[in-house]
Amino acid sequence: MMMMSPASNLHRIIVHYIFNELLDQIESANNVGSEATRIDVNYILKNTDKKYKYLEPDIFAGSDLLWKGEILVSAPELVIEVLSFATAKYDKTEKMDLYKSIGVKEYILVSQDGSVELYRLQNDNYKDYLKIDNKFKSDYLNITLDFDKIFSLVQDKFN
Repeated sequence: MMMMSPASNLHRIIVHYIFNELLDQIESANNVGSEATRIDVNYILKNTDKKYKYLEPDIFAGSDLLWKGEILVSAPELVIEVLSFATAKYDKTEKMDLYKSIGVKEYILVSQDGSVELYRLQNDNYKDYLKIDNKFKSDYLNITLDFDKIFSLVQDKFN
């Protein structure tokens, strides 16, 4: 079992602003069947040896997500992880492999310094990452996230 240290204030604020922007996009773009969720939602990954792995993405979104009680049982199209010092290696390796294995189509890693990496699933593998300068347009959901705007709000919060 891996114990994660609590998220920093900066981590929480970045997650908050990304989630709010994503939620606004989903609601205003009339994404029928789409929803976005953040923190404290478990996704269960069942391995072939019948062992279970629980994932807790910072933020995820998808269309027609399937739930069993409070647990997500279908793969979202988009997962966003905000990197922390304690979790960055895990998010970029093991967690990325787990998301790939369940079919998450777009995986975004957001550094607390404002850099953003996008990985898209192609032929059951994540294509080499693309550095996102300011805007991310999903290939699967009707959303465009403006990371310049998001990090401007984050900076304002800390000034």
